[in-house]
Amino acid sequence: MLSIILKDLSIYSNSRRYRVIQYITLSILILIFFISLTEFYSYGINKQEVHNVNPEYQAYSLFIFCLLFITFLVPRHAVESLDIESPLKNQIEGLNIGIDNFTFLKLTKLTYFDIIIGKIAGVVIWTLWSVWFLIPIFALSSYIGGYSIWHMAKCGIILTINGVLFSIIGYICGLYFSTATAKGVSYGIILFLTLTPTLPFFPFNIEVFDMVSSLTGLSSILYTNGSYIWLYNSGLYLILSLLLFPFLLLLFRKQLSIT
Repeated sequence: MLSIILKDLSIYSNSRRYRVIQYITLSILILIFFISLTEFYSYGINKQEVHNVNPEYQAYSLFIFCLLFITFLVPRHAVESLDIESPLKNQIEGLNIGIDNFTFLKLTKLTYFDIIIGKIAGVVIWTLWSVWFLIPIFALSSYIGGYSIWHMAKCGIILTINGVLFSIIGYICGLYFSTATAKGVSYGIILFLTLTPTLPFFPFNIEVFDMVSSLTGLSSILYTNGSYIWLYNSGLYLILSLLLFPFLLLLFRKQLSIT
């Protein structure tokens, strides 16, 4: 399992495209934080209500909500991770020779469970690796004010569980559909889960559906004291991950046996 994680992380880190995506994502997030912090402070100074506006809380809230969109990269990486293992075309004396990495994995002592867990962990670690690069931003909260470490840790739990569920959805779609279709279907499912509470019609406007969206979970942490919606949301996503994992394992076993 560890070998699969290290292999995938090595592929991602050596890929110029993935490094560019990570660099652009980090740059946008840092710009959003400092621009929003400046704007909220300016608004508070103009209104002479800096303490009422709480610019540091507003800036960190926007920043953390933007971090949620990092997890939207997970299904894309999951689908492309399957393409990495698909037959590679090598030109040898004008002939195309297909080399399937899954064929080599059959020769190892790794089980299907180890391979799937390793690939899920590799995608989630690589995607959330960007958050670790933003630790200096979180450390600023000790000086300029903002949310406590416990609040940020709870947000981190939501992001991590989101990444696990989204990666499983991405892998299932990647095994069942073609690459382009898999990306579209997985993003459709994820957007439906995330935006469910914003739908203004029955039955999605029922309060119980608040736990379905991670947006509501983050809002309960950042804006509501004593609310456990974030815990319900994390538990629901964890249960969905556990329920979908056997189906993913079965689908992967079938796909690997075919190759």
